[in-house]
Parts: sequence; structure tokens; C-alpha cells
Amino acid sequence: NQININPESIVDIIKKYWEEKDNLTLEFISKNPYNFTEEELSITNSFSKGVRNTFIIAKYEKDYTVVLDSKKIYMVKGINSNIDKIIPSSSLPYLVETSLIEFKDTIVYDSILFGSPIEFGLEMKKMIDDELKKGFRNYHL
Repeated sequence: NQININPESIVDIIKKYWEEKDNLTLEFISKNPYNFTEEELSITNSFSKGVRNTFIIAKYEKDYTVVLDSKKIYMVKGINSNIDKIIPSSSLPYLVETSLIEFKDTIVYDSILFGSPIEFGLEMKKMIDDELKKGFRNYHL
């Protein structure tokens, strides 16, 4: 079930997980408190490959949202809803802090976005467009 949680109320939990994601993920897998299947444990283990960062939401495509940081371009899907349902295309590019995790051979975001009210100038928008044209698109972390 979708539960409306104020992201601000869980920011400390999010930070704690990403500071210790490898240890916490391994601990969860070893304890397996919800009796996950091997497949579910494998999916959970892949979370430790995830990244938390400040990203630029650059563009919406048919099946993905194009998200970039200073190193890579990611093709991201939503878990509950795609980002284009939250941030309108007229607001792009848009700066957010979020987490990207691998889920069943695709990249998803954790459904929690912390936006920054920054306006990008024309030169920055051109640099982003140039990066999108020449950069390799990552479908896996």
C-alpha cells in the first residue's frame, strides 16, 4: 500500500542507511526478518550498489527519466510513479537529491525527491544538452 510519508520526517533514516548501506544491507540479508525468498534477498543485495547524490533531472523519454550527475547519465524509472508525474517537464532541468538503486535489471529512484529551487541559465542548459548528446546512457548501476 502507498503510504503518504513526509520525506522530511525520515531524512535521518535515509542518511543513516546511505552512510552504512553495505553493513546494513548485509545485516538485513543475514537476519532476513521478513523471510524473503532467495530472489528477494538477491534484489535486496543489489541495493548496496545504489548511489545517493544530487542529480539533474534533464529530460523525459517514453520509458525513462534522464538523470545526470557529474560522472554519468542514468536512465531511471519510478517504483510507484515516474518522476514526470511529480515534476513537470516545463520545470526541467531540475536539481534534486535522491537515491538510485538497481531493481530487477533497471535503475529506479527511491520515490523520495528533495528538490532545489535553482534556475538554470541558458549556458548551463546548453551544457546539459551537449552532455546528453555525447554521453553514454546507463541502464544499470
